[in-house]
Amino acid sequence: MLISSFTAIFICFDVYILAIGCLHAAKILHYKMLSNMLRAPIRFFDTNPIGRIVNRFSKVRARSVTSWERFLALHIFLSNCS
Repeated sequence: MLISSFTAIFICFDVYILAIGCLHAAKILHYKMLSNMLRAPIRFFDTNPIGRIVNRFSKVRARSVTSWERFLALHIFLSNCS
């Protein structure tokens, strides 16, 4: 009983640390993307439509959320199997 309690606490702690790390990485990625967009020359905005730029931000966010969910599910599954 003690080992299963310890395992459950460890898994919760591990998932919490993983979630905090992923959120921190996403925040840094978004900040760097936004910073580069604000420093881009005007000709960049003349050649690229604003919709394409907005779609790029949303696509990166959707891709990171989807991959994070898959990784988290796999991590929990493997933790429970061992």
